[in-house]
Amino acid sequence: MMGLIYFLLVLIGSVYFICMPYLFYQEKITVSELITFLAVLPLALIAIFQEMLKRWFFAPKLFIDFKLEAPFCSKTPFYITGKERDSVEHRITTEAYGFRFGVRNTGKSQAKLCEVYIAELMEFKNNIWSDTEYFQQVHLQWDRGEPGIQYTNINPSPVRTLCDIGHIVKKTDKMFEEEASKFSLSQVYIIGGYQPKHLDSNKKYRFKIIVSAENAGAISQNFELHWSGKWRDDAAEMFKEIVIKKV
Repeated sequence: MMGLIYFLLVLIGSVYFICMPYLFYQEKITVSELITFLAVLPLALIAIFQEMLKRWFFAPKLFIDFKLEAPFCSKTPFYITGKERDSVEHRITTEAYGFRFGVRNTGKSQAKLCEVYIAELMEFKNNIWSDTEYFQQVHLQWDRGEPGIQYTNINPSPVRTLCDIGHIVKKTDKMFEEEASKFSLSQVYIIGGYQPKHLDSNKKYRFKIIVSAENAGAISQNFELHWSGKWRDDAAEMFKEIVIKKV
């Protein structure tokens, strides 16, 4: 698209700047008219293509950052609430490791309405990578202090805006083993009854993250994840049990 715009600008400008001196040479226009014509074209082109030129020269540029260390991965208090059969609400207090990646804007303007989603999810089984059954593309949520944030604006800055991938919960006496043996994805919403919301331990997964914005080109990054299913209170020891890396 930008190549076409550049071609049109060059073509229009070339024709214009060739024709005007020729008409002046043929005495079809005066000196003042020639100067007026030569001054009007750049202003007219800027007026016509100003939004496209703005995006060309001042567009946001997004990058994805991740390392298996803080602040991308960290331990935090975690609370699970629910209701018993008698409708009495109960609360379980435990801990969790949260896993996030960062998005930086190194461009010249704000990236508007940025959204993140998992575009692909694959599982390594029978020595090959296969698409995860029932998976559908689903949005992840931005880590902005409130749950369920699907869109956010990102200013040009070396400071990253973090987005949640998921978390692992420490088992307590009030939890079933199955609840604490899965990697929970931080989806903004639920799609269907079979859409995977958790990744099993002792399995290898690959997933593609896509970040898009209203006024910036979409970017993507593939990740690989494998968790042994073991919890460690010490972060350094925990990061030996789980692997999340860019591939």
